[in-house]
Amino acid sequence: MAHANVTIEDLNKIIPLNLQAGAASNNPAPWQPLILLGSVGIAKTQYLRTQLPIFIAQQYECSPEDVAVIIEKPARRDSAELAGVALPSKDEDGTLNTQFTKPPTLSTIEKAIADGAKHVVLLWDELAAAGASEQKVMADTLDPAEHSIGGRPLPTIETHGANVFTCATGNRAQDKAGSTRLLSINVNRAMTFNLEFSLPALSKYWSDKGLNPLMMDAAEALHPEGFFVEGVPTEDGAFNTPRQYEQSAGLLSAFMDSEEFDGTIPRHIEKALSGIIGIKAASQLTKFIGLVDQLPSVSDILTTPSECMVPDQTGFQLLAANKAMASMFGKEDAEAVLKYIVRLRPDLQVSLGTKLLTIATKRAWNITDPIGVQFIAKYHDLLPLAVNLEAK
Repeated sequence: MAHANVTIEDLNKIIPLNLQAGAASNNPAPWQPLILLGSVGIAKTQYLRTQLPIFIAQQYECSPEDVAVIIEKPARRDSAELAGVALPSKDEDGTLNTQFTKPPTLSTIEKAIADGAKHVVLLWDELAAAGASEQKVMADTLDPAEHSIGGRPLPTIETHGANVFTCATGNRAQDKAGSTRLLSINVNRAMTFNLEFSLPALSKYWSDKGLNPLMMDAAEALHPEGFFVEGVPTEDGAFNTPRQYEQSAGLLSAFMDSEEFDGTIPRHIEKALSGIIGIKAASQLTKFIGLVDQLPSVSDILTTPSECMVPDQTGFQLLAANKAMASMFGKEDAEAVLKYIVRLRPDLQVSLGTKLLTIATKRAWNITDPIGVQFIAKYHDLLPLAVNLEAK
């Protein structure tokens, strides 16, 4: 049975509710531990590292800086080290006993609390790459009723004045990242999801982080054309994931800030980018940069779709519409983009209109604007989704 799919937008609603429920439960754990699986490079770890402390701070009325994040990689350790090493010892009467050392992770958590952390996020990174023995050690940390490691309780508000929020990430077995299916004992304890690619959420994150704006524009425009790889390719070579794309931004920004940049990307820079994001994505990016000045802005399309510029070139029209569709957040945006699409070449109107209506259907946006209704009626035979939309 497959894991439920979620986007970052879904998690932004699920996590606060999980925290509220945990605060009201009788379990030692302050929430239902969370496992995020998914393809490589889609920001699973980054999301939990940066966003979870914000939600915890909101729930417990503290600063995100007061929430320590401890990232452990169980695949790099053996089970004995994770649970605590067994040491023989003798009682006063000479009886031989076995005692276990404190698990290193527990010592790290207690130190963070002693140093002033009001709460702690314990993140088991790449859990699916850990062996069965190591995953068994993780089980009690992912069980809200146990909330322990190596037989020792994890800190709580009652015992240490701070909560420990356990979560984990992992790649899927098909991602060729050395991962396997999670043991059922962990899936049966934690809230487990498969994280789907979400460009709007990534765009917001990149915007907050100050990513090169041109690269953000390129991502939005080129994503519908297969710019990002949402599964590991079968052939060898670099490929474009959000993580790799973000890492390539520094290289491109450094070149664009130099006197050498004249609005075009020379071959050696494209080669450098291809070593990070792959040959295809590097080529798409450099071509986009060469034409970006000839595209209307997303803001223009969303606010003045009937008056803003329509490029002469078919490819530019395609990029402009794709860029606008990637930025839609509601029914009104969809109707505005459709108004723009009806001004494009007839062949693009059908293909792009179908794509937009597919998005609208999935997101339950009912197109009621007169121009949209006329468009659906005009291309009724060519738009397989038109009947579904009219029925809503």
